[in-house]
Amino acid sequence: MMTIELNGKALFVTAAEERVLRTLEREDWAAKKAKFVEGSTPRYQNTILPRSLRRRDALGISEVWKDRAKSRRERKFFSDHPRCQTGIFGNPRRIKVVLKKLDEQHDQKILRDHEADEQFDRQRAHDLSGWQSYCVIAASERLKHIKEEK
Repeated sequence: MMTIELNGKALFVTAAEERVLRTLEREDWAAKKAKFVEGSTPRYQNTILPRSLRRRDALGISEVWKDRAKSRRERKFFSDHPRCQTGIFGNPRRIKVVLKKLDEQHDQKILRDHEADEQFDRQRAHDLSGWQSYCVIAASERLKHIKEEK
């Protein structure tokens, strides 16, 4: 679970909710309900959609029935999927902002972990002697070089 600040309010986003947002982004902001089901067999399948309507609104997710389609995107989705009775739609602006903030937090976490690993490697290199310490320092230098290339 990650906490981001959105419009001055704290928003908690679980891993499942993040997968929902990424799925909507990948599917051009409209998808069938079946896209949000996880599990290996029907007995063990669960939906990753938030059940609470308030939660869905906070994340920019809405469920629309076929006979209540209003926007052009909703009408196009139901014309492309005539047997589908409901569709899950996302607010692109809201979801892009949430995903951007989540990506920033992921990057910060990776950097913190990498710095902690470097500090551990330096301490370990200090504790080791000779050839072993040279190998540890060389490996951390390689990681720095790879990180700079990205």
